[in-house]
Amino acid sequence: MIGLVYKDLLCLRKSAASYLFVVAIYGLLTVAGVWDGTILSTVLAVLISMLPYSCFSYDNIAKWELYGLSLPLRRSRIVLARYLTVLLALAFSAVLCGLFGAALAALGQMEDWGLYLSSAIGALGFSVLLNAILLPLLYRFGAERARILFFGVLGAIVAIGFTVLSLVDVTGWLDGIEHVQWKGMLPVAGVAAIAAAVVLLLSYVLSVRIYQKREL
Repeated sequence: MIGLVYKDLLCLRKSAASYLFVVAIYGLLTVAGVWDGTILSTVLAVLISMLPYSCFSYDNIAKWELYGLSLPLRRSRIVLARYLTVLLALAFSAVLCGLFGAALAALGQMEDWGLYLSSAIGALGFSVLLNAILLPLLYRFGAERARILFFGVLGAIVAIGFTVLSLVDVTGWLDGIEHVQWKGMLPVAGVAAIAAAVVLLLSYVLSVRIYQKREL
């Protein structure tokens, strides 16, 4: 199964250079004061959300799926390997967010750690939710049909998010986390990590059921 994760990482290495280039550009623009540091978290969330689709597309081009099923591996293991790839990508983006925040602080441009960390947690949570929905769709419909569904799901999540924000006192919440030290965000990060694990676990179970019933 580790070999399957390694295969995914090899497939993504070409895209990784482009992704890191985009992150570097956004980082430089943030340091230059063009926009706030929280923008990078959103960019990372969108990039990570595209990773599963890239893996499925590469597998489809190489016709790897038929070969993979000829290996002495259960389908559940194949699905688990793809979810582990997504988890590694999420962990990498979280590390990048942390390093970028530390760089801003070192340059004296980190005015609000609470706002930055809450934005990073929200962006990563958005990416987890999007992946949890997208992965079962990819296993059910394949890369081509899931491409259209991806934008539908993305639009639905954004619409629901804006609806919720319109009903909640966002200004008051932002004022509440203003100037919060990074240690104060650790409980929030812990709760978010547990929620993300539960969501991804449910998504994994659904993907396995779909893939086990799928005829190739």
